Amino acid sequence: MVLREQIGIDPSDPFVVLTFAAIGITNGTWRNSPLEDWHGEGRIHDGGMLRTNVATTKLVREVLIDQLGEIIGYEGVPLIATEDLADLEADFSDELFMRIFQRLSDPNRVLPDGRTVSQLAGQDLDDLIDHMDRTLGGIAANAGRHGLDFAVQRAAAHGGLACANWWGTPWWAGIVTEFLARLEDPHHPHWGKDRDWYARLPTQPAEVADRRQLRTLLLDEPEALSDEGAEFCVEAGIGFIHEPIRVSKAAHSDERA
Repeated sequence: MVLREQIGIDPSDPFVVLTFAAIGITNGTWRNSPLEDWHGEGRIHDGGMLRTNVATTKLVREVLIDQLGEIIGYEGVPLIATEDLADLEADFSDELFMRIFQRLSDPNRVLPDGRTVSQLAGQDLDDLIDHMDRTLGGIAANAGRHGLDFAVQRAAAHGGLACANWWGTPWWAGIVTEFLARLEDPHHPHWGKDRDWYARLPTQPAEVADRRQLRTLLLDEPEALSDEGAEFCVEAGIGFIHEPIRVSKAAHSDERA
C-alpha cells in the first residue's frame, strides 16, 4: 500500500521495486551512517555526497540485478512479480545481502572523487563498516523472517519516502528538465521572494553552462560531474524540485482509477 498509494509505483514490478530498494539501502547503509558526521566536519561536501550517493545506488542496484537477474527476467519484461521473491530460499537472501555488504564495505572501493572508502574514512573505517554490517544484517533478518519480497519492498518504501528526489526514480528526468528550466529563468519563484538566491550562486562551471552536457550528466551519470559542478547543482537547489514527483504520482493515481 505504501509503494502504491504514497510513492506512486507498481509494487509488483520487480525492477522498479529493486531500484527503489537500492536507493533505500544506500540511504540507510551509506548516507545515514558515520558519513553524515564526516560531512559536517567537511571531509566530504554536498556535491561529493550527491556523487557518492549516486555511485553507491548504482553499485547496490547492480548487485541486486546481477544476483536476481535470471530469476526476475529482463527489465521491461519481468518473468515474475515482486511477491514471488518470497519463494526464494533464506540462504539465497543471506548471500545477496552479504554480497552487497562486501561491495559497499570494501576499503579499496573508489569513490567518484578518486579517494577510496578507506582514505575517506581514515581511522573511522571500522565504525562505517560496523554500521553497514548492522544495517544490512537487519534487512537480511527481515528477509529471513518474512521473505525476500517483504525485505526489498520495505527497503523500497524507505527509498521512496526518504529519497524521492534522488537519481534513479521514475521522475528524475522531470526533475532534471525542471532544474535546467529554472537555471534559464532568474525570475522563477524557485529563487526566492526577491530572487536573490540566483544572484548569490557561484560562477557556473563549464559543464553547467553547457546545458546539453549538464542534462546528459544529470540524467545518466551525475557521479561523473566535477566537484564544482555537483556542488553548484546542490547550491542551486536541485534537491528542492518536487513538482515532477507530484505529477508522476497524480498520473499513477489516475491510471489506477
